[in-house]
Amino acid sequence: MKPARPSDPPAAPADNYYRKRTDWSGSTGKLNISVFVFRDTNRSGHYDVGDRPMASVAVEMRAEEEPPLVKHSNIAGFTNFEMSTTEEISPITRPGWRTFEVIPPHGWVVTTGNAVQEVEFVPLAGSVSGLIAPHPPKLVGLAPDLEVRTTLDPADSEWSAKGELNLRRIGQSEHEPREGAPLSWRRHDSISDFSIPSDAGTFELVRGRLARPVTVGSFPTHVGTLTPGRDYASDDGSEWRTINFESAVQAGIGKIPTGYAGMGWDNFVAVDNAFYQGEGYVNGTVSGRMVTYNGSGHPAEVSHEKGFDLLGCHLTLGWIRAEGEVVIIEAYQGDVLVAVDRVELSALGPVWYEPRFRNVTRVRFGTEHFWQFIMDELVVRV
Repeated sequence: MKPARPSDPPAAPADNYYRKRTDWSGSTGKLNISVFVFRDTNRSGHYDVGDRPMASVAVEMRAEEEPPLVKHSNIAGFTNFEMSTTEEISPITRPGWRTFEVIPPHGWVVTTGNAVQEVEFVPLAGSVSGLIAPHPPKLVGLAPDLEVRTTLDPADSEWSAKGELNLRRIGQSEHEPREGAPLSWRRHDSISDFSIPSDAGTFELVRGRLARPVTVGSFPTHVGTLTPGRDYASDDGSEWRTINFESAVQAGIGKIPTGYAGMGWDNFVAVDNAFYQGEGYVNGTVSGRMVTYNGSGHPAEVSHEKGFDLLGCHLTLGWIRAEGEVVIIEAYQGDVLVAVDRVELSALGPVWYEPRFRNVTRVRFGTEHFWQFIMDELVVRV
């Protein structure tokens, strides 16, 4: 067969391939209208640089003569409701007003002042779905309530009077306890969990003769078990180092090798936060895109043979279907177990775990029912 020459005309005119639409009378497609939900990191009430999409937040849509419909935001933060005038299975098939309400998870608040939004849908021939919303839903920001959490053992006679626990801001005049910070207390098995409402800043958690530093940032802080006589790592001017796992592996997923950031690693896997399409992987990301988790849900360890201080890390549950899973943290000096903490996790966002372990050689993280936890921004000092 003789090949075509550059001068030969095309098989069909360009108009056959690039046709303008002239009939705008009908619509046969479908389209999503979305409520975008984000984590308002700085609580500004705006979607700023540094804010992140939030997954698995419930959004309810209501309309007259229709049952309520609840959907959850995906890992990109979008809660999608399909609209179409030609497909009856779509939840939005006719013009009219609809109410969209973001239902904040327990312990979270809406910062943008628009948890409930009224949206009108009107017909438009020629549009993708036959319907449009002249004023679609606005972005909705959420932020967690800030508090300092700790665990006490009621069997310890030192803690027999539970009302003596206070939080005071460092630098506050005369170090008076914060006003308006009621103590919340609950008993679970042989453990007592306490929480004190807070705001961002640096504090001391005070109980009798013990006063240990506490940092509160964008998330609730859990300081672990408050132990009398324990030597906590202090902010003494030595440099803390933040490990954020962005360069831990060559590809989008892999085991963290020994020597990364100067530490030893056992069964920690670094992964791009979208790899598994998991709620906690996205919600637990504090910086960049990479996080780490415990491989196959089994215990994982970070170590340094010459000893290191561990200030803290952000911990999140990997999957919302295990909401409330507990991570058990064990700190060792050589073969000697020096501390054990239990921290309840959520897939909706991190807790800042700040145990301030001093001169430990390894720290073991393991979940009670072997679900994956997410870690980001591990802060250590060697």
